[in-house]
Amino acid sequence: MRSAGTKITLFWIPSHMPPGIEGNEIADKLAAQESSSPKPSNTISNELSVDEQSTQLKKHLRARYLEELQKGNTKPNLHQRTKTGMHKWHKHKSRRITKILFSLRTGHNRLNGHLARFNSNTSRLCQDCEEEEETTEHALLNCSNKSPEREKIFQYLNKHNIRPELTNLLGLNPTLNSQTQHEITRLLIKYLQKTEFNPEKKQKKH
Repeated sequence: MRSAGTKITLFWIPSHMPPGIEGNEIADKLAAQESSSPKPSNTISNELSVDEQSTQLKKHLRARYLEELQKGNTKPNLHQRTKTGMHKWHKHKSRRITKILFSLRTGHNRLNGHLARFNSNTSRLCQDCEEEEETTEHALLNCSNKSPEREKIFQYLNKHNIRPELTNLLGLNPTLNSQTQHEITRLLIKYLQKTEFNPEKKQKKH
């Protein structure tokens, strides 16, 4: 009612009191008149404005969309979400970095592990260490050639008792607070810059 511009003031009025209280007598008389009238004279229009209706509709549609996304999806981070849309820590002032982070989250990039799915002539091995399949998890967490550059990320995760796994590293764990998410993303971007790692381009073998 407040959102529709209705001002409400509540008063406590003692009931079951002996007759003679002027306010009670008037209230009882008016109530009796309205209840016995086939068409009440005092009505309040409480219809939502167009903007309010639009806001409610969008809220409903977002909730339905998230519900549909979660159906049949086994990704834990998706089921932990309470709303749709991009998290603030998924964005960056650099469009290039935003795209790189997105490709790492989706797994659709030019790392060998993904490219080999479409080209049997492509080796699945990491182009840096040649020890394991070059996946997002390997490139960010396990590649032995990138261990020194990864040290600050691991130190931060250990200090805050956060497991070193992709869900936490790529900002897909909504249980972590916003400040923590932003700091992990900052450290990840520094790691990508130091290693000149870009999963959107075919990596050159060092």
